[in-house]
Amino acid sequence: SSLNTWEPGFCAVYHLNNFLDATAYHNDGANIGSTSASGFLGVGLGRQFNGTSRITVPRSNLLEPSNSLTVSLWMRRNGPQYDWATPVWYSLNDVDPYGPYGFEFNNSSDNELGFHIGNGTSFRYASTGTTISDNTWYLLTGTYDGSNDRIYINGAPIASILIACPIGQYGSIGLTRNRTGIHRIP
Repeated sequence: SSLNTWEPGFCAVYHLNNFLDATAYHNDGANIGSTSASGFLGVGLGRQFNGTSRITVPRSNLLEPSNSLTVSLWMRRNGPQYDWATPVWYSLNDVDPYGPYGFEFNNSSDNELGFHIGNGTSFRYASTGTTISDNTWYLLTGTYDGSNDRIYINGAPIASILIACPIGQYGSIGLTRNRTGIHRIP
């Protein structure tokens, strides 16, 4: 896409055909084992992840907000997920609460998603409470405005929880962790 497509408020945009950030900020990614797959409605390119494959993006101050953010992606689940599988995650993933933000599948119900917000000592997440069916494309959006963590599916608000704390404990972003299936970052 053209750099003129994305306004300065977009800190990163990935189409997954070359792992390059489509914004002027160049938060480019590196593929570690994912394979090509058709994208949403057969348009564009998606990625297939096998549970150990991932795409990583180095740390960037632009991707480390403290008071508000929005994360959005297209995703299609292809069967059971690993415990706490994460379609998009920003973190070192090495100590509890395992990062400042991202989408994760529930540990006890691997077909339910949440949008996680953490500050280095605790975390909360808005849970969909909705079954994410296999072989169905979903537009997932998570937002945090400094006091509310919200999750949307296909543009509809699903859940919101109060969490008044700054976002923190930054590491590197991963476009998947312990994830199987296909997803596309618009």
